[in-house]
Amino acid sequence: MLASVLMMGLASSPVVGDLPGGWRLPTSAELRHPMLQETPTAFTRVIADFDDDDEDDLAILLKSTTSNAEALWVRLSGPERPRWILLNEISWGREYVSVDLAMRIDSAKPGTYACPEAEAVCQRGRQGSRPTLVLTLPGIEYFRLGSASSLYFWDMEQGLFQRVWQSD
Repeated sequence: MLASVLMMGLASSPVVGDLPGGWRLPTSAELRHPMLQETPTAFTRVIADFDDDDEDDLAILLKSTTSNAEALWVRLSGPERPRWILLNEISWGREYVSVDLAMRIDSAKPGTYACPEAEAVCQRGRQGSRPTLVLTLPGIEYFRLGSASSLYFWDMEQGLFQRVWQSD
């Protein structure tokens, strides 16, 4: 019985085996970070329904097989064939032979988030108040440990992911 329940859970989760062409999972060496010694794979994937189609989607950090780059990819599930969307790519250049994973991700829960003044997708409140972003669906927090952070979210009207900076 327990095996059946576990198999059902795996079957409904997004599959990692069909990664986008030219991309791979980071190696254990590339996942090293002094702040994550106990859990090096922490903050490398998020499973949530980003586009409100009642299907779990997958956000994942991958390394390039053809260049010295890393990227944030999202695999949108749905009634038709799943599709991969590249949200951000960081290319380190040829002078760097091997670079550990620099960025991490986490789930951004629905709620209200502060926005910088320049962000067009943010809602303006009363005069003098800081603009906000109201998430009704889960989003993706994209960050460098101990540094800058941004938030990716699915824009239902535009049918695409938008990015808002959270800190510097």
